Amino acid sequence: KPQHLAGYYAIYGKQSLVLSEKNTEFSPAGSKWSITNYSYNANNLVTNLQTSDQYGYGIYGKNTTYYTTAELTAKNWLSLPLTEFIVEKGQSNQQSYTYQSFGGITLPQSVEIRPGGGPAPEYKKKIVYDQYDEKGNILEFHIENGLRTCVIWGYGKTLPIAKIDNADYTQISSLVSSLQSISDTGTETALIAAVDNLRNTIPSAMITSYTHIP
Repeated sequence: KPQHLAGYYAIYGKQSLVLSEKNTEFSPAGSKWSITNYSYNANNLVTNLQTSDQYGYGIYGKNTTYYTTAELTAKNWLSLPLTEFIVEKGQSNQQSYTYQSFGGITLPQSVEIRPGGGPAPEYKKKIVYDQYDEKGNILEFHIENGLRTCVIWGYGKTLPIAKIDNADYTQISSLVSSLQSISDTGTETALIAAVDNLRNTIPSAMITSYTHIP
């Protein structure tokens, strides 16, 4: 009679995380090295990174906390920074982020930059993200108490075709569809001419244009 032997083998999943990394540079004068140490949170995201040279002098450091909500956790969107404190060659800088939901996508609403990480308002710089399109492309942003910048996306809204400084989106909105259509179906010459028309329409703005080879 035929006999059958059934068995099983356990398969274990494991993720290995880098705790330290040594980088050595060689030159005719000799070699030098640096070492980077990492710490992680429960989601295996780096929360602390410290790089020092062979003499123990700190070269670079970064501490990160992450923005999380129940909705983001359900979507496995775990790596959005909430705060970043960076020290590089003795100079420190703190960046704090806020977020907004736009069309079902969580996108940055603002980033506040504080040199030295201190509270002094005269050194604070805040960038506000005002508008996005349905694909999550930034359309307008501004520096607090400063100039506004707009971006027009072409080639199926995949690449920027113009960046307009010192203008808000209402000033260019009537020309956006035409520029996008030309970038999608027209020639490079036609697109350049259309952007030149935009420059003439808003002479007070500084416009940087881009064309791309598909």
